[in-house]
Amino acid sequence: MPTVSFTTLKGHPMKGRCAVASRDLTVGDCISLTSPFASSLHRSQKTRRCSRCFKPFSSPSTQRLKCTGCPANGETYYCGRICQVADFVTHRYECKKKGPRALQAAVEKFVLTHGENGENFPLDDYWLLRKVYYMAVFMAKSDGGEMKGLVPKLPKKLEVLSEHECAEDRVLADSVAASVAALEKNVEESDVTNLEEFFVRLLSKFRANNFGVLSDLQNVVGGAVFEKGAILNHSCSPNCVLVYERPEEEGEEMMQKIIVISDVKEGEELCHSYVELCQPTAERKRHLKVSYGFECSCRRCVEDPDKLDNRYCEVVKNGYKEEGVKSRVEEALASAEELMYGDEQEGEEGEASEKKEYDLIMQALSLQREYLGELNLKRYKSEALALSQSMLLSSVPSAIDHCQRVCDFLNGTLPKYHPLLVLQMMTLGELIQEGGERDEDATAIFQEVVPKLKVLYGEKHEYVVRVEENLKFLLKD
Repeated sequence: MPTVSFTTLKGHPMKGRCAVASRDLTVGDCISLTSPFASSLHRSQKTRRCSRCFKPFSSPSTQRLKCTGCPANGETYYCGRICQVADFVTHRYECKKKGPRALQAAVEKFVLTHGENGENFPLDDYWLLRKVYYMAVFMAKSDGGEMKGLVPKLPKKLEVLSEHECAEDRVLADSVAASVAALEKNVEESDVTNLEEFFVRLLSKFRANNFGVLSDLQNVVGGAVFEKGAILNHSCSPNCVLVYERPEEEGEEMMQKIIVISDVKEGEELCHSYVELCQPTAERKRHLKVSYGFECSCRRCVEDPDKLDNRYCEVVKNGYKEEGVKSRVEEALASAEELMYGDEQEGEEGEASEKKEYDLIMQALSLQREYLGELNLKRYKSEALALSQSMLLSSVPSAIDHCQRVCDFLNGTLPKYHPLLVLQMMTLGELIQEGGERDEDATAIFQEVVPKLKVLYGEKHEYVVRVEENLKFLLKD
């Protein structure tokens, strides 16, 4: 896809570095298509996707290549030889036999130091930090640069990124430095100290610039550093959205695509959202302050922050003020969650459990629908929970009802080209088509969804092909 250049401004009095449009832009323009400086799959995806390009394996039995140097507790898989060879230039540094033991030692040290909090050790952040470090080592050596001890010079691509340091950064930096040092020979204490400072600085940049890589279904599958994407500032009313494009050919890298989702005038700033937009203003601002170190002053936060927030928390008919209602709703949801996250059961017991779980969710939802507004966040989360459960039970009419309500919520809170909203509308159309009684409604939804999917994913994406085939079938008469 051709990309449109944008101008980077440095030294903005309020925002520092930012990106502005170099000319008028329209919906669907791609302003950036770039590969990551470094990336790392989340642990849950290690056996499901290629460690270099993030391409999913179609099934557990899909042929894949495993790094023979990685033991069982540090397994690394690739979709093919090209990706394996390309990744090895840096993977070889961390793929040493002592690597898993060094990781275990670092985690144990963290647990001993921080007690029960150690179980929440951010292993995914740990692996991405190591990946960035070894990428910097590789670049320093390939450029003929000198390294002071174990510390490479920070690449220019990362040097320009903004920083935001948190108190807990030093804890993780200490653990990563210890595990990296454990892979080397004859390491002096000063080397470890210098490594700690290096990782503290890296973490301060991660706070403001690290990206969670999303699958097509909007699930986070890994982390990555994209220096171009990091140029864009945040807005709760964004004019751009990020999409992660998986490779079509073996050996290609996963790419970050920045798409314009509303018309932009020349000179206007380009922004995307750093946080989940389906949150009240106070929660969004708190997250931005803690994670990125700034007070959001975008239009949505400043001009009319209460209009939507009041609906997020809207209670009707005096709602929870009526005796016993709040406790009844919360007890029903708590029981449903206990069933959902308990031990899985098979066969008839499993099906009975899923039905019981759905019934408990509906007990809560019936109360929430009566007492809470349509954009109430708690009600939305329950509707989404009920949608997932009704699809597990293959109850199409119930799934249609829940999906319609979820779409109504997202329509009221997200930009119309937001991937989460577009994908949920696609699901609604497919459910209605499966129901077989409202073909006109399904057709209208698909006709609205197709151009949005093309903007986000391109004309050849499997979602576009699937929806267009559904449309042909519905329109064949």
